[in-house]
Amino acid sequence: MKVLIWATTLQTDVLAMAYALDAHPDCELLLTTEQPEVFHAQPIARFKPLTSAIYDQNAFDIRSRIEAFSPDVIVADNHIPRFPKGTPFCTMWHGLGWKARGVRDLGVFYRGVKHLTGVDPRLPNESFMAQCYGELDQRWRIERWKLDAASCKVIGMCFSDLLLDPPYSKAELQPFYEIDIIECKVVLLSISWHYGRILSGHQDRRRIFNTFEGLKADMAFLESVLSCIEQAGASCILCLHDRKRYSAKYLQTLYRTVEPFRRVQVKHKSDYPDNLADLCAADVMATNLSSFITYFYYLGRPSIHIVPVEDQHADVSYAQLKRGRVSYRTVKAEEALWMNDPEDNGGLTARSLVQLKDGIRRGLEDSECCAARSADWIARHVYKSDGHTAQRLIQALYNLTGKMR
Repeated sequence: MKVLIWATTLQTDVLAMAYALDAHPDCELLLTTEQPEVFHAQPIARFKPLTSAIYDQNAFDIRSRIEAFSPDVIVADNHIPRFPKGTPFCTMWHGLGWKARGVRDLGVFYRGVKHLTGVDPRLPNESFMAQCYGELDQRWRIERWKLDAASCKVIGMCFSDLLLDPPYSKAELQPFYEIDIIECKVVLLSISWHYGRILSGHQDRRRIFNTFEGLKADMAFLESVLSCIEQAGASCILCLHDRKRYSAKYLQTLYRTVEPFRRVQVKHKSDYPDNLADLCAADVMATNLSSFITYFYYLGRPSIHIVPVEDQHADVSYAQLKRGRVSYRTVKAEEALWMNDPEDNGGLTARSLVQLKDGIRRGLEDSECCAARSADWIARHVYKSDGHTAQRLIQALYNLTGKMR
């Protein structure tokens, strides 16, 4: 079976799938992503190299390479390729989190699947499959996304295969970090870009669109959190989205805010795609409801969930990147705000700066404070984390293509 993986960023679930296909004796893999040279410099590429070539999605000859390869099936984690048309397609998600996908984004998804396979995914489509993490996730895709039920297959979380058996130890990762991750405990502060900022600005909607006010609020928040981490004697990995998703002024001010803190390393996803390393290095994780944190549950370590918006549609805006610039869209009344309730998480919940700092201190003092809650969340939301999830998805791809295994 020939498989094309079209990965926006080579990480998490789609990366685990790539490793499984790369090692499968009866599969041939063509792998594409943005800036593959960046991936090759990551620790995971050093400790667990892929034998399959990785091609740049923006290369001038990428279409001819793919058409010459003639894949039996395409797997993508976010953006859907537009070629080769008529090829069976499997979509994977960026993670299992809380934020619901907007109506506009769903429209783009429907059109992309129809363009590639010839059939809208809301109709019976023998050439389309949606990977689902568990029964709750499957129900959401069917009931709220209106995907055809037969296309939604409960597979599990492929990334759990790597989380249960990481290719490196914390000691082996130390040379890849500028901060001490061995002698100091590490707080992984992962800031989702979905809100355009750390905070939503929901107390005054105008602040979302007011660069100075929004910037000022974010930096005051960040400075207070970093001070808390420093006073606790810990190091911090500050994970941000791709550089292109922030204005130059925002990043300049953020770097200036971080500079006085000696034990902080800022990492952009575009520069450091190996976020498995960050999960393995961290003792505590905090995020403003990025789905990235649910992967951390597998390590059983303390996690804090910053709820950055009030639970009212009128108070919520989400960031979007248009023509290289950040803009915002409001959530429509008929749209769901959350796919999963923010209170339904595998750790601690923080609705204020005080609660966040209390959570960080608690996590640094008690490494087991969230272990049971994390395990319970996984058991309710994710199917069969047994180290063989990617193999189940490979079998599902065989079924989708009609090939014998």
